[in-house]
Amino acid sequence: ENEITVTDGKFTMPAKAVTVSATFEALVVSTINKVATEHGEFTVKVDDAEVTEAAEGTTVTITATPAEGYEVDAITVNGADEAAIEVSAENTFTMPAQAVTVTVTFKMATGINGIDNDGVAGEKDVYYNLQGVRVANPGKGIYIKNGKKILVK
Repeated sequence: ENEITVTDGKFTMPAKAVTVSATFEALVVSTINKVATEHGEFTVKVDDAEVTEAAEGTTVTITATPAEGYEVDAITVNGADEAAIEVSAENTFTMPAQAVTVTVTFKMATGINGIDNDGVAGEKDVYYNLQGVRVANPGKGIYIKNGKKILVK
């Protein structure tokens, strides 16, 4: 008759005095160091709030914003012991019981992978001069038509 049921941290107070005792578990909170990078910026967040420390087991999200002309090359997270911590495809990781270093590197776009020369819909057989200016009525000369150079005599 002296035992009271506790559900979700709540109980119904009986008609007599009670003694409540609690058990506490140590919460490990570790720091998050950001390595400054060139050509972009990034944030480290927990539940959409930017953080510099997080509790062990917390899901941490990295959001990177490259500068114009750059893209994200790699996102790495290393523990204090230099061991790599797995970063998911969604750019999240689970905070370990140690300080971590988050590094985002950016790379510059260095080329063109392909060009679609099909033209814009309804824009077939359009002529351009060699400076790329559209020509309504081409005379004699060299022009670009459908992505190819042609000679008009």
